[in-house]
Amino acid sequence: MGRPKTIFIDRDQLLVGIWQAVHDDLALLQAELDRLSTKMETSIYSYERSRFSQQIAHLRRAITNQEKDGWVVYNTERFSQRELTPSERLRVQQALRSMETGGLLQIEGAKATALRLTAAGLLRVEALFKRQERAARDTTRIGPIGKEGG
Repeated sequence: MGRPKTIFIDRDQLLVGIWQAVHDDLALLQAELDRLSTKMETSIYSYERSRFSQQIAHLRRAITNQEKDGWVVYNTERFSQRELTPSERLRVQQALRSMETGGLLQIEGAKATALRLTAAGLLRVEALFKRQERAARDTTRIGPIGKEGG
């Protein structure tokens, strides 16, 4: 029998995945708002325009709430940005709970139905993006030592 597989969960990648899920939801709501606005403008019937106007108002409220609150449906595979095995899913859930304890995110309810990044979590994501930008701009680095050939 071989050695048990060690499962490593990248918490920074999870934070970025949560941030991406929030922004994907916002983009989806905005696309639906644009679609309904176009339909309303081209509609010739007043009852359709009234219905579209109500739906647009509802979507605008949803977008405002999403921008303000940032809640996203709890989905470990979406946050990990890949399919997970049952044991990986468990480790991701444990990592999310520990990040909640660390103050990086807030999980809604005992059954974890939704979550959002806290101010500390948003600062961490911004720092990760800045570090990634610096690494992309750094042209002096060729690669790991010993990999240049020679």
